[in-house]
Amino acid sequence: MSDAAPSPTDPQVPFTDGLLRLDGDPAVVEAFLRELQLDEVLRAGEGNFEAVHTAVVKLCVADERHRRYACDLALGLLQLQDAPGAQALGLRLLRLLAEDGVPHARFNLAMERFAGRHLPADAVAGNRLLQQVLDAPCKDPGLLGAVHCALADSHALGRGMPADPERALALYEQAASFGSADGAYNAGLIHHGRFAPGGTERHEHLERAAGYYEVAITQGSVQALYNLAIIRLLAGFAGRDDVRGVDLLQRAAAAGDARAHQALTLLQGA
Repeated sequence: MSDAAPSPTDPQVPFTDGLLRLDGDPAVVEAFLRELQLDEVLRAGEGNFEAVHTAVVKLCVADERHRRYACDLALGLLQLQDAPGAQALGLRLLRLLAEDGVPHARFNLAMERFAGRHLPADAVAGNRLLQQVLDAPCKDPGLLGAVHCALADSHALGRGMPADPERALALYEQAASFGSADGAYNAGLIHHGRFAPGGTERHEHLERAAGYYEVAITQGSVQALYNLAIIRLLAGFAGRDDVRGVDLLQRAAAAGDARAHQALTLLQGA
């Protein structure tokens, strides 16, 4: 957690205000947190985390909307290093919610499996959890984009499965269709990497790369700004656009991309 995050012992700021970012019916969220009394539990030092666990399970049974809130709570508890028992409770809640079919819990538990922070690393189990999200009904485009992108990473890297570049590309493209900046950027990167000077598919791959970079840029990707600039400034390319290319470099440089700064310096000296 950042230095600016409220401390569990700070009586001036309710800890849950900084810990949780819950969406939904404000009255439901307020009732959820009030019932948990998490501030008081954390400020007690040792903390009666068993009571929190019992209360969360009870609330989730009473109202299905609480399962997403409980997932956010579990992730917040995993960040607490100075509250004895908090991380263990967070992991237990996350696993419980994943077993109960909560898609956000399954995704975040998969990320824990890949990282090996609070659980032994197990990429095969992580991929299985991601696939379970895709196999179940889910209407959250942001989550679907993240899941497709993470599964694409596994196919691209051979993480818990044989590497399959074509499947990785298809999944990155699907992630992009759900608005994932990482999915669009990586799809663009793969097409960009298939560009071969003089090759018959040269323009086709560059145009596809450019299209995905454009999508990634709309989602805030700085890396895509630089890569698209390089395509638009490429000599001999039918889609060359020097004005657009320089504008992209300037935007990337303004966002802190050192490569863009260097490219602009070279252009100004030419």
